[in-house]
Amino acid sequence: MSPQPAFDYDALDEAIRGFVPHKADETRGLLKRTARHVLAIGRNLQEVKDRLPHGQFLAWLQAEFGMSERHARNFMHVAARFENKAEIIADLSLTIIYALAAPSTSQAVIEQVESKQISPTLETIRAAKEAERQASCCIEAKTCPYTLSVVLMSLCPSSSCTTLIGIPMANNMVAALCRRS
Repeated sequence: MSPQPAFDYDALDEAIRGFVPHKADETRGLLKRTARHVLAIGRNLQEVKDRLPHGQFLAWLQAEFGMSERHARNFMHVAARFENKAEIIADLSLTIIYALAAPSTSQAVIEQVESKQISPTLETIRAAKEAERQASCCIEAKTCPYTLSVVLMSLCPSSSCTTLIGIPMANNMVAALCRRS
């Protein structure tokens, strides 16, 4: 993953030079609390769903929160996937948290994000999931002609995805999938 570009605080007027980094730190703290709150909301929703009679959960969601079933599922998936690993999602946006918690996202993709082998962006997460899908197709065909690099370059030719190419863990993931056949 390429390093996040540094903001040039020295270019700011002296009057706001201290204010802006302070607000950045404050916002980081809020984001971490947001991730913890998403986990807690997901736990609460799952506990209620488990206790309500069949068919009443959606009615309860609508009456109490005006929340869609899909939105509730996002919360519950996050709680189920990251219950004991809140630190993994602490600095991620909600969109990325929901993408990682989706049932279609493998543990291998989550580990790649966690270890910073791939960027926590929708583009790279989708590319990694597609690479897994391609590898699974190879298994079904009893061949594995693709390397991760070839698959990812075909899916994500932009320069923003070049950090994905040649990642040992990701290549190992494809190799492991191919050995299962």
